[in-house]
Order: sequence, then structure tokens, then C-alpha cells
Amino acid sequence: MSLNDPEQGADGPRSVHRALMLLTCVVERGPQTLSELARVLEMSPSTAMRLARALVHWGYLDRDESGTYSTGRRFASLQRTVREAPETDIVELSGPVLRALTDDTQESSYLSVQGAAQTLMYLRQVPSPQAIRHVNWTGRSMPMAGTAAGAALTGQVDEHGVAVAKAIATEGATAIAAPVRDAQGTIVAALSIVGPSFRMPPRAIARYAERVRLRSMELSDLVAGKTP
Repeated sequence: MSLNDPEQGADGPRSVHRALMLLTCVVERGPQTLSELARVLEMSPSTAMRLARALVHWGYLDRDESGTYSTGRRFASLQRTVREAPETDIVELSGPVLRALTDDTQESSYLSVQGAAQTLMYLRQVPSPQAIRHVNWTGRSMPMAGTAAGAALTGQVDEHGVAVAKAIATEGATAIAAPVRDAQGTIVAALSIVGPSFRMPPRAIARYAERVRLRSMELSDLVAGKTP
């Protein structure tokens, strides 16, 4: 990705264009490290760091503990409403359902939607009450491939209507996800839980999968405007 630096006063300050290029890179390519951003955008690491810090400050990017940058909460909020019912905010509707799912399973629960370039974004979380629990992914984006939430968002579920996968970004974690559908049956989001694999033997996965499926159906009814 070549960086074109317009002069001040022509198309706006150079730093604005650079910041937008950096944000676009993360949106289109998925989570990136600082060195990857600097290389792709052909800028110095110090410049990339300065721009990334500003975008993190304003909530357009998020930086995790490994130093990887992904789309942030403010950016994610631009895509968080249901397409066929813009007046219905799926993030707000998901709150009680996520809390109930965490109560059901005692694991961290998430709402995610499909993002750009085969990525997904996590929009809301209710953390597990247990001491060992999954870290907060709210506002984070990642590639859909190989993830339970990504499979649910693309309808690649098993005969029980759920997807189960080892959590790619967290070693030793397991995720269970199910699709959320609107009134037309279109998949608009995924509901999932993530927790340490040692708490998820096959018997627990089967039990939790049923709770994820039922809660996703509950949220689907809310999105579709059906009376609970």
C-alpha cells in the first residue's frame, strides 16, 4: 500500500491523511502490529506509533497486550445497528441476553458482527465472574476464518445450530457461537462464549452449546421485534 502525502492546504494536513491511511489499513487487512503498519504504509515506526496512539485515544483503534492494533469501539459502533431495522440497536438489545448467557455458563459472553475484508468485530461483552476468564475483546476485530463466531456469522454451524472452535487468539481457550437472525432470517450477528478449555470438556460443551443456541434465538426474537 503506497502512501501518497498531499501537501498542507491542498487536500488537508498530511497527518490527517496518514492517520486515515493507517486506519484503512487495519480495517481492510485486519489486526496489524506496529511494524507491519509501518512496512505496509511505507512510514517510519515512530510516525506509525504517533498516529496509532492518536487513533487509540479517540477509540478508532484498539491495542491489545501483544501490541497488535485492531478496530476500536468507536469505529465498531458505526456498524453495530441491524441493517434491516436501523432504529433497533442490536448492541442495546443484547445486554440482558449476554448477561443471562454468562449466568447460564459462568463464561465470558460476546456479541460480534461481520466487518470488512472477512473480519469480524466484537461489539459487547459480559465477563465471566470466575478468577480465570477470557480477556475483554470488546471493540476488537480479527479474521473470521477458523473462529466459532466467524462460522456462526457465515452460517457454518453443526446440526445443533452452533459452532465450536479453539479460540485462535487465546491459547488454551474454547469458543462456542450461534447466529443471530433478523425478521427475514438473515444472519446479522453472532452470540458466543469463550472460556478456558480445561473448563470445557465434551459434556460441558454440549450443555453450553444448548444455552448459546437458546440465547441466540432469544436475541433473534428481540431483533425481529417479536414479543419475548
